[in-house]
Amino acid sequence: MEKAATAAQKIGTAMYEQSRAAGERSGQTGQAGAGGDDEVVDAEIVDDDSARTDDSSRAG
Repeated sequence: MEKAATAAQKIGTAMYEQSRAAGERSGQTGQAGAGGDDEVVDAEIVDDDSARTDDSSRAG
């Protein structure tokens, strides 16, 4: 079991290094605020199911 965990760790490390190197070649450093065009939106989800249930009981 320990050998499998060690092998998985080595594979994960290799994959991380490979993706990091590919990002550096394409000019992506993975740092926030690096001038990307992504917009971050702060939102709150409101559950309106209870309001719909109350309204439908009044209509009848």
